[in-house]
Amino acid sequence: MVVCAVSIAPFLWEVCDRHGTRARLAPPVTPVTTSRPRAHADFVTFLSSVARSVRAGASAAQAIISAPATCAQTEEVQRLLASGVPVAAATTGDHHHVRVLRACTHGDSLSAPALDRAVADERFRVQTQHDIAVAAAQARRSARVLTALPFVFLLFLAATSSAVRGHLFSPIVGGAVTVGIVLNVTGRLWMRRLIAGAVRPSPDLELASAIASALALHACAGGSVADGFAALAPIDPRCAEVSS
Repeated sequence: MVVCAVSIAPFLWEVCDRHGTRARLAPPVTPVTTSRPRAHADFVTFLSSVARSVRAGASAAQAIISAPATCAQTEEVQRLLASGVPVAAATTGDHHHVRVLRACTHGDSLSAPALDRAVADERFRVQTQHDIAVAAAQARRSARVLTALPFVFLLFLAATSSAVRGHLFSPIVGGAVTVGIVLNVTGRLWMRRLIAGAVRPSPDLELASAIASALALHACAGGSVADGFAALAPIDPRCAEVSS
């Protein structure tokens, strides 16, 4: 009976927790901050629309204005461009979407190859974050199963075996059960910390990724490496020191 319980427990857990799994795999609805921007499929659509307009012969301002806005910052850029502000001056914000547009700009014109690379980068970010969300949801479910199974087996044995019930409250067995509960809860907290660390990469890795991506976009747009580091000064002051 114990073997049967072990074999069907994961299946029963998956069936009972299906709603929770769908909720964990759903797109995040938490507010997006400028310090830790998350990739959005809408921004991929925005960049693709701008690239098509540029290839069709539209100016940089016209291409950006005609694209569907992704956030308040891109709407502000469109408003500035519509009022006659140059592209270089309109894309001076610190938001991730604005920085990408600025990196794809050389002078007052947008580079189609740089926009294509930005689209590929954003698609990769969206796919990567989706894969991380799926893996994290599976890890959380596995952690819950591993945490719940010892308690389930203990209750099962206590309910089906009079010998287990007779020794359950003895000092030795009771102490062992208490130690097992403490270790089990500690392991659960440790697994949660590992999962949280895997979902949120270190700031240094995020900074290195942002710098590498921005420099590549500046190079594709025809700019120099020094210009790329100068544009990254709002992200990290050390970039301004490198560009000087």
